[in-house]
Amino acid sequence: MKGHLVYLLHIRDALDRVLLYAAVGHERYMAEPQWQDGIIRQLEIVGEATKRLPAEFRDLHPEIA
Repeated sequence: MKGHLVYLLHIRDALDRVLLYAAVGHERYMAEPQWQDGIIRQLEIVGEATKRLPAEFRDLHPEIA
């Protein structure tokens, strides 16, 4: 149980940062590559944490892709 909580917190924190970084607006996001890099990195973190969630946890929540 404790193991999956760590990964869920990583996912939550990374998605919070995506929202924060995206708040700069489309024009600034497109003009300044560091915002793009920041969002891409956070999405990588989400992907890695998702892969590490235990199979038992994923089986309990089939509604989550």
